[in-house]
Amino acid sequence: MKFSLFCFNTFATLIMVVLTGGFNVEVQSENVLQPLATLEGHIDRVNAVAFSPDGTLLVSGSDDASVRLWDVAERAALGEYYEHASFVKDIVFAEDGFYSASWDRSVIEWQMSAEGTSPINTLSGYLGALDRLAYRDSRLAVGVGDGSVQVVDAESRETLLRMRVEGGLQVTAVALNETLLVTAAGFPGEGAQVWDIETGDSVSVLPIEGTVTSILFLEDALLALATERGDVTLWDVSDAAVPVQTGSFTVEGWITSLAYESESDILWLGLLEGRVEGWRLENAERTASFTAHDGAVNDIAITTAVEPPLLASAGEDGLVRLWTLPPAQP
Repeated sequence: MKFSLFCFNTFATLIMVVLTGGFNVEVQSENVLQPLATLEGHIDRVNAVAFSPDGTLLVSGSDDASVRLWDVAERAALGEYYEHASFVKDIVFAEDGFYSASWDRSVIEWQMSAEGTSPINTLSGYLGALDRLAYRDSRLAVGVGDGSVQVVDAESRETLLRMRVEGGLQVTAVALNETLLVTAAGFPGEGAQVWDIETGDSVSVLPIEGTVTSILFLEDALLALATERGDVTLWDVSDAAVPVQTGSFTVEGWITSLAYESESDILWLGLLEGRVEGWRLENAERTASFTAHDGAVNDIAITTAVEPPLLASAGEDGLVRLWTLPPAQP
């Protein structure tokens, strides 16, 4: 049987669908989210996915050293680019394009226009492999494998700050809001540091057991941090010098990545064991759990700019998958 459009991606009873000439869908059990699409093309594990601000495009980065651009509505590849010389580890969107970070010790700035997508600048000279990026208000934070995080002015491309992160040489997580930078390093590692983005001063430490693997600002003053132990903690950093823990919960497994759906107040987790889980923060209740990949889920991203909202997952199996998020429940 052949379909031109696949739309079986709601919570459902056991369904088997066989497709030819498209993407494959595995048998799923009740209350398991079914994939909207599987995007194939990478030939090694996928480390990063990011949606464009309008939700129409998806960018992925892989250990095959490629950056790939996908049309979300058509579930189709728009381009593949081999500007990096090693693993592509992280991708973040900016206003007019995106940035990719690689173990080749460079960050490439990409411009997107009606004429297409192209690299327009390379930031280099870093003293270690690059694993993590964060972007906010024309500032780019770069996690470097020498145990530092550098903040770059996206317009002038000048390095504004360089901070030494406590905990190890591998920067495992970075996040930015308007005034703060939050960083973590390992392995092993303990806790996260909060920095003043204007001065580069360390203003506080979030005492967390285990290595922090992902940091996400849910709101400007509310943080979520996840660890390899499966712990998630929430922090109010409205007074950055005296952060207050406001909640926590623990899942089974190593958390690799976080994404937040604000309308339903659900925090989505990517796990090393290949699962994606959704947790409602108000009562720390798990609302969804499904196997997304054969191997680790290395990254997840959410867009609410399209209807219905979508989640993208990046897998150790070399695949990118799209999922329709279930409607928010009261």
